[in-house]
Amino acid sequence: MHLITNYSVFKNLSFYLNSFTVDSHLKRKITRVVLAAFAFFAAYWAIYRVSNSCYYGSKAKSVNQRPTEGLKQLSGKVNDMLIKKPDSPNEERLNPDWINDHPTISLCDLGLDNFEKLIDFLEKYGAELISLNLKILNIKDKELEALFFYTPNINYLSISSLYITDSTLGYLKEIPLTSVNFSWCKELTDNALTYLEGMPLTSVNFSCCDKLTDGALGHLRGMLLTSINFSCCDKLTNDALGHLQGMPLTSVNFSFCINLTDDALSYLEGMPLTSVNYFSCSRLTNNALSHLKGMPLTSVNFSLCNNLTDDALGHFRGMLLTSVNFSCCYKLTNNVFDYLKGMPLTNVNFSSCYQITNGALSYLKGMPLISVNFSLCKKLTDDALRHLEGMPLTRVDFSFCNKLTDDALGYLKGMPLISVNFSSCDKLTNNALRHLQGMPLTSVNFSCCDKLTDHALHYLQGMPLTSVNFSCCDKLTDHALHYLQGMPLTSINFSWCKKMTDDALSHLKGMPLTSVNFSCCDKLTDNALRHLRGIPLTIVNFSWCNKLTNDVLDYLEGMPLISINFSCCHKLTNNLQGYLKSIKLPSVDYSSSPQRISDANMYLMRIRKHDV
Repeated sequence: MHLITNYSVFKNLSFYLNSFTVDSHLKRKITRVVLAAFAFFAAYWAIYRVSNSCYYGSKAKSVNQRPTEGLKQLSGKVNDMLIKKPDSPNEERLNPDWINDHPTISLCDLGLDNFEKLIDFLEKYGAELISLNLKILNIKDKELEALFFYTPNINYLSISSLYITDSTLGYLKEIPLTSVNFSWCKELTDNALTYLEGMPLTSVNFSCCDKLTDGALGHLRGMLLTSINFSCCDKLTNDALGHLQGMPLTSVNFSFCINLTDDALSYLEGMPLTSVNYFSCSRLTNNALSHLKGMPLTSVNFSLCNNLTDDALGHFRGMLLTSVNFSCCYKLTNNVFDYLKGMPLTNVNFSSCYQITNGALSYLKGMPLISVNFSLCKKLTDDALRHLEGMPLTRVDFSFCNKLTDDALGYLKGMPLISVNFSSCDKLTNNALRHLQGMPLTSVNFSCCDKLTDHALHYLQGMPLTSVNFSCCDKLTDHALHYLQGMPLTSINFSWCKKMTDDALSHLKGMPLTSVNFSCCDKLTDNALRHLRGIPLTIVNFSWCNKLTNDVLDYLEGMPLISINFSCCHKLTNNLQGYLKSIKLPSVDYSSSPQRISDANMYLMRIRKHDV
């Protein structure tokens, strides 16, 4: 039936092509692409049918009987014909002990980026694994059943896939799981959680499973859960939290559950919570926090709960908080910091709290802070940072605090900073960066600091930087990148640095870059990208570089790209067939119809590394 449907589509498409008056040579090219696509889908339909008969017709009786042999043999042949194989996985990390010690690392990131490789590995080592992380891979239901056959002892499972359905969780019944993460499995409904009943789970994560309703949490009743995450499940109401009563929860995350009100938190009373996250639950008021009194909390996030006032934090008096986030709670004033005095805070975020002034930071003296964020607190001046002197800060963000001058950074001297963000502090000059010399910085952001010149980057030499952002610093020239040579940079952003020419990119040779952004550097030509050959880029952005032509695609060959942006490059045409031939990757998803890029509002090609 599917083949008949595909053939009908092919016939209709052929008729559609013939209705246009185009060059016959181009028409033949397009026809060949369509034929290849039809053959491709036909082959994979055959694989699907064989996999069903091989797998379900001969259910494995022992580990030595491979339930997916038929599928592997056929899919391997098709992949050999159509898909360029990626490099071999990292052997040093591909062992059960390393994987079990690093449960947050996806097997895809270790090189097991398709079903065939996973089966090969799990057949050998699956019984030794207690952790299985399949993030990024779009695994399907039937494939998961095969994977779980080889991993009977896992207690941690993490999957993000658009193909996962409720019945998938039925495969987990015999596995001794204590922690599951199904974030972004957007097809799951309340019924999925029925399969978890009776399991010895202590942690569940269903963030961004936005079909779930209050009833989903009813299936968790009676479990001894200590951690739950239902962020971005925006159908949940107060009643959802009623199902959690009596659980020994220590961590809850209901961020972006926009229907929750103050009463929702009443169901948490008496729990031994140490961490709560209600980011963007904008209906909460001061009274919501009264339900948290007496809890052993160490971390709270009420960002974008913009009904809160200073008195809300009075409910935290006497607590030993180490991390607070009240960003975008714009009713807060300096008085709120009086409630935080004496706490062992290491992380504070009051970005976009517009009423905060220099005096607020005086309350922070003596705290063991390692990270502060006062972005968009536009009343702050240099004197604010004087209160931070002597602290063991590793991260500071004062972006958009546009009253700051070079002297502000002088108060940071001697700190073990690894990340600074002073984006849009447009009074800063080169001397500001002089105060950063000798720091172990790995990330700096001075975008839109338009007084900076090339010499500013001179002060960064010798640092172990991995990320720099000087977007919209329009005085920078090619020579600025000369100062970055020898750094272990993985990400750079020099968009809107319009003085840069092709020679700028010559300084990037040999860097381990994965992301570059030269958007709106309109002096760049095709020759600029020649300097990127051999660099393991995954993300490139050259939008609005309107001197680029189709020839630029030749220089991207062999790169492990996942995203490219050439929007509004007027000389670049949508030669998709030629592009695929150049890049040799199996899948392209693009947002515009096949027409000249100059006609598209935003032309974004995304190339995903996965087997079909």
